[in-house]
Amino acid sequence: MKIYAFIVTFNRFELLKRVVECLRNQTYKIDKILVVNNASTDGTSEWLAMQPDLFVINQENLGGAGGFHTGVKYCYEDGADWIWMMDDDVFPEKDCLENLLKYTKISPCINMSRYYSDGVVVPCPYWYYQKNYKDSLFYDEATDNQYVRVPDGVCFEGLLIKKDIVSQIGFPDKDFFVAGDDTTYGYRAVKICTPILVKSAKAVRQAKSTEKSLRPLTTYYTVRNRHLIKKYNKRYNLNIPVSKWPIYYIYVPIKRILVCLTDNSEINRKLMKSVIYGIIDNLKQLTGSTFFLHKI
Repeated sequence: MKIYAFIVTFNRFELLKRVVECLRNQTYKIDKILVVNNASTDGTSEWLAMQPDLFVINQENLGGAGGFHTGVKYCYEDGADWIWMMDDDVFPEKDCLENLLKYTKISPCINMSRYYSDGVVVPCPYWYYQKNYKDSLFYDEATDNQYVRVPDGVCFEGLLIKKDIVSQIGFPDKDFFVAGDDTTYGYRAVKICTPILVKSAKAVRQAKSTEKSLRPLTTYYTVRNRHLIKKYNKRYNLNIPVSKWPIYYIYVPIKRILVCLTDNSEINRKLMKSVIYGIIDNLKQLTGSTFFLHKI
């Protein structure tokens, strides 16, 4: 059984080095570690060139979606049996992969448990997991541990996926650039299997739970990519919840405007612009890297 792991990175040199060390020190040896470098300019490229045990793909900045597309595609075509996806700011514990692999007979899509650096559990994007966690734990006698069925998606931060699933649903869609790519990919996987989350397979995020996650770039793509999610929802009959879609077009812009009336800070002005331009570009059905067009 060949296990490949890959990391998608962009200008997070110090964090990337930590993630690489986490993968190098796994108790279950990884057959190949790949780094997909999205045109980093912070010394990442130079450092990667001096790491003989890493396989590196340098490409233009295609965002997280483009990076995961490249990573999955390379690992699949190079013959990996299982592909372990990783972001550049999440640090798996040394036995994380070993604990994930205990569940390969239960599911072909296995998520690790993520924690913020202050110890708080990262619940998203597992909506079902958040609502039903206490009633959803399953005990597996073979592994002497617990897991949770996650019938509404996967997260690219630490997902272990079997090549058989990739052969059926393809590679992540780079058109998203950022936001929504793992949501649609997960729902496509759910059509043919039930992903799980393993409690004992742990990883720690760089961020704290108290840190604000709203960024203009992420906000923009979250709003803009609604048309892509709608397209996937219709094409593959994915049953992605759509009840909250109007929030991106009515509530969010109004809320940002009201916030700016009381707190007209630069970040709030940028967030408001991100929502407005995201709505406009969603209606235009734009894809790929478009945030820079607006000079927010």
